[in-house]
Amino acid sequence: MRIGCYGDAVSILEGLIEKYPENPKYLSDRGVCALDMGYPREALIYYQKAMEIWQKDPSPYTGICVYTGLCSAYLELGMKREGTKIALEGLQKFPDEDPALYQNVGAAFWEMGWRQETIEVLKKGIGKFPEDEELKKFLKEAEDDTDDRDGGEKPPLLGLMLLMAILQKRFRKK
Repeated sequence: MRIGCYGDAVSILEGLIEKYPENPKYLSDRGVCALDMGYPREALIYYQKAMEIWQKDPSPYTGICVYTGLCSAYLELGMKREGTKIALEGLQKFPDEDPALYQNVGAAFWEMGWRQETIEVLKKGIGKFPEDEELKKFLKEAEDDTDDRDGGEKPPLLGLMLLMAILQKRFRKK
């Protein structure tokens, strides 16, 4: 998967899933592969199966993979509430384990339009993982966007002031 050979990865993962059907890690990895290939619905199915199995014998590493994957699949499908719910659940279960959980909650909050909450959770994540560059980058982007919500399309302030002065002058004359 890391080198982009998804066809080979799918083949290997399908064999592992068949050989070890009770191991949620392979289902989760298959979900990652589906997401990377642009198939979020398919990924969601694999992550949901992985979640069912994982809950019987939870390990932190696999749980983190399942929660982050489920959130990503939901968000890609436009299922913001479901993505937010699963992201928060994952962060609640593993608050000290992985910065990706903070990124997921931040992304879910962002999709919901909750800018301030996004910034708060990212800052909390950076507090726990101060070396994580992805969290820092996401925080900077969120803060920059919050400062400039109209994307640089600011009305020309000088032009508005001149217009107001002209209108005010005309009304005084009348």
